[in-house]
Amino acid sequence: MCGITGFAGKNAPQMALKCLEKLEYRGYDSSGLSGFDNGNLFVFKAVGKIDNLKQKLTNKNLDSKIAIAHTRWATHGKVSIENAHPHLSQDGNVCLVHNGIIENFVEMKKMLKNKTLNSQTDTEVFANFLAEKTKESKDLKNFLSNFKTALDEIKGSYSFGIIVKSFGEKIFFAKKKSPLTIGIGSSFCAISSDINSFEKSTKKVVALCDGDYGYIENNTYKIFHNKQKVKRKETPFFAVEKELTKGKYQTFMEKEINEEE
Repeated sequence: MCGITGFAGKNAPQMALKCLEKLEYRGYDSSGLSGFDNGNLFVFKAVGKIDNLKQKLTNKNLDSKIAIAHTRWATHGKVSIENAHPHLSQDGNVCLVHNGIIENFVEMKKMLKNKTLNSQTDTEVFANFLAEKTKESKDLKNFLSNFKTALDEIKGSYSFGIIVKSFGEKIFFAKKKSPLTIGIGSSFCAISSDINSFEKSTKKVVALCDGDYGYIENNTYKIFHNKQKVKRKETPFFAVEKELTKGKYQTFMEKEINEEE
């Protein structure tokens, strides 16, 4: 069970890593982080413990207001740097992390104009599929419409955290049959597979519904469903504090599996 997180706010790479460390209980074999530094998109990946990823970031002084991060548990493709997330599209415009399984990725790959890929994953296929579907997007409204069209092609499950170079400091997200929640603070906004990973300074959380998509930016967010802007209930973070405990279970993984049954 992979874990994804995204952070929009000050010191985004460092904050995303802190969130990612709290998702270690989900199990993983590799990890990765992406964001912007002086307008340039960066991607760092490592096999093994998150500490291996942190070592690659030592002394980098990344100045990014957004970051996405991922812990991978291999499904499609062996354990390797190439198969670790985030995955970058061939045109360099789309970078994403993904939790779930794209069952029809082989069919989606056949639809790509550029079939050159660097990994064996279903996720990289969608990164390129989305890049091609949104290539002609002239503005945010048009991009969101094309984003929804691309999501509709997926058979399977997903939660996505996506950076699009042409849309600056936004992190796009989407959810279907895979956990994803928004956390809102006074000066930041975040997404995560588990509310357990949110900062203690988080003030409110929003549980997303299947089919929801949208974006976070600074301390704001927008949610859409079937190409319509929607509102979801905001719950005070302290009110879900009991969800952050293991209760009668020995691990968060055991708790999550039992609550899904």
